[in-house]
Amino acid sequence: MISPLREILYEGIPAPYPPQCKVNGEWSQIISPSRMQFVAEGEFEKRAVQWLDCEKLYMPFEGEKVEYSGFWMRATKLDFAAATCIVAPKPGSYPFKLSSCGGVKLYVNGNLQGSLFGYQRNQEQSLPLTLSLAEGENRIYIECNELAERDTQFYFKLCYLGRTPLKGQLPAEIDRERITEVRALLDGAYLDRFNYHTPDIRVRFRHPCSVPTDLNVRLQFVDAHIPLPAQSMHIRLLPEQTGIQAGGLIDRKAGMVSVTLSVDVCGLTVSRTLQFEYYDESIMEEARDADPARRKRKALEFLARYGVSNFQKALAMYETGTDTEQAGRIMEEEIIRADSRFDCSDFRLPAFFYALRSGKVPGRIKEKLRETILNYRYWFDEPGNDVMWFFSENHALCFHACELLAGEMFPERQFSYSGMTGEEHVKKAKGLLQKWFDNFLEHGFTEWNSAVYIPIDIIGMTALFELASDPEIKRYAKAALDKTFEILAVNSFRGIVAASYGRIYFKNLIGRRTGEASALNFIVSGEGWLNQHCFSTVLMALSDYMPGERILSLYRSPKEGAVNTSIQGETGVRLYSYKAPDYVMASAQNYRPGKPGLQEHVFQLMIKDCDTQIWINHPGEAVYFGEGRPGYFAGNGTLPNVLQYRNRAVIIYDLLDQEVGYTHAYCPLAQFDEWVQCGEWLFMRKQDICVCLYAQNGIAITKEGPLKYFEVISKGQHNVWRVAVEKMENSGEFRHTAEAVMAEPWKARESEENWAGLENLHLL
Repeated sequence: MISPLREILYEGIPAPYPPQCKVNGEWSQIISPSRMQFVAEGEFEKRAVQWLDCEKLYMPFEGEKVEYSGFWMRATKLDFAAATCIVAPKPGSYPFKLSSCGGVKLYVNGNLQGSLFGYQRNQEQSLPLTLSLAEGENRIYIECNELAERDTQFYFKLCYLGRTPLKGQLPAEIDRERITEVRALLDGAYLDRFNYHTPDIRVRFRHPCSVPTDLNVRLQFVDAHIPLPAQSMHIRLLPEQTGIQAGGLIDRKAGMVSVTLSVDVCGLTVSRTLQFEYYDESIMEEARDADPARRKRKALEFLARYGVSNFQKALAMYETGTDTEQAGRIMEEEIIRADSRFDCSDFRLPAFFYALRSGKVPGRIKEKLRETILNYRYWFDEPGNDVMWFFSENHALCFHACELLAGEMFPERQFSYSGMTGEEHVKKAKGLLQKWFDNFLEHGFTEWNSAVYIPIDIIGMTALFELASDPEIKRYAKAALDKTFEILAVNSFRGIVAASYGRIYFKNLIGRRTGEASALNFIVSGEGWLNQHCFSTVLMALSDYMPGERILSLYRSPKEGAVNTSIQGETGVRLYSYKAPDYVMASAQNYRPGKPGLQEHVFQLMIKDCDTQIWINHPGEAVYFGEGRPGYFAGNGTLPNVLQYRNRAVIIYDLLDQEVGYTHAYCPLAQFDEWVQCGEWLFMRKQDICVCLYAQNGIAITKEGPLKYFEVISKGQHNVWRVAVEKMENSGEFRHTAEAVMAEPWKARESEENWAGLENLHLL
């Protein structure tokens, strides 16, 4: 049982970050002034127990955490409590381990018996403790506290380490059989696929209930930056009913969607959330055009209608004359977010300068924009009590671009946060931009190939290319745009950036049509999909920039296939891809094998279309659709050694002692025309392409729950995966091709054809 989440804004004393903080540095070493103050105050450590009401049933399903993890744009104090009962066979001392990233207090029968005050942001700390339990029921009450800063892992875990069996039970009167049946209903709930193009969206149940059951269904399009309204309905499930239709709740044309299923039992609510991508492909019919200039205009019209309601959408609305009254309301809401120093407000601010130069934005809004620009915090050396993130390359570029444009616009005005004049800001920003661009033009992206964050980098690049007065900065921006679109072109397959990534999220891996990189690809190459994202797409649509023919030619795949190799980032990440007309295989080779990972996506295969794809990873957490970085499908708990040569790859894992003890592949079997498992091998055919997947420790196809026929698991701390792709003359060659691949003598060795001394995979 858990309490509701309690959230209170935290406003510390404004202060700069320590000078040793740096862009692209180790994130765990960057401690915000707000966190330093919060920890020093020690409020939770000092305060008396709160005894919060724990009236909500918490059902973790596949997870082991009790959590309220999420994303907060402003510094926010968080609290929740949990309660349960442990039944001991006899009085005595029992060993446990208590874990959390924040602060935790544990009470047994009203007495404090353990506490942990780690407060190392998103870094789990553990405390071995011995609980003194009485014979019979022991009431356990746990309070959890944290300061939310952007992405926040807010949870605790209590693990029993002893051998004497203990029994857990809820501290409430419940119908245990009914709770068990409802849990089975929701645990076995699944969708037919992760990608829908029509409202025919059925939620299916592997274990239907035996009695009529009231089900609440809540469907919400999800955006990381703007809260969107939810749609709900109530359904009475009949006994043995195995599915419901949820498509009637769809209220937008494109985006990532969460659908939450809830059942009330004995006054308690049990909930389960599923996720999918929705994209109504009919919305692209009018946008497609062979002429790039017309595509840009159509992109503005599209985003004015279908975009998420952020500042860039409002700018598109004004430029196209679409519902300008609503556009004004959106801009004013976004100005409030910038004035409140919301995290990621730097993604909006470059568009403020476009609006100030527009003849279509009203003067009353422009006046507010000027005030916001003069009172904004442009870098971490200025005092602040916000939790804006300055330290990744995408944020840094946006902040530097905004500082230069602000200084150029108001050279003689004094800026409130820094006390500097606009002219002084220009000088400072130019130095920072030169350093950023020099580093990028030499090394490429630290967040290599990222379909999430390259579009954010393009915000700053495009704004500087279009609006900067300094000719040197404009030349830098043009060179950076050229390099960026060359990276996108080389790594794109049919409009989708299908590659290894330095940072990615599950929503971007399954939501290929609804990623902003695809929209940018569409504008410049004609392949891809416009969607709900506006941040860089609107600015690109308003820009005069277009990549040259040499870069555009790289979007195309030669008949014989093409190997592309590169080294990106200051640490020299070695990237490899093989792009053929019908598929692409890509990897980050020999990247920190055996080390803890974050959001790195080190192996990717896409066949024929963007819904037919396979990747292999080590889950960073057990929860399927959680908030972890790394998550279940995105990133790696432990990084593997990946070796690739053209259409063959070997992925070698030696797992650390982490939450999940197996590796797996995302493998949407329904996307293939046929498939067959043969021992440790899984063979799949998509038209004339044969995909062969092998795991040394054997494979198990997930056949129940939300990942039914989407996942292939292979257990074991040490494991070797193999992937091979072959083009066949006809589908009748499927068995022969599979047998030939099985017979291949796989081995990794130093290659005479290698590059940069890298070991590649070859067949002897």
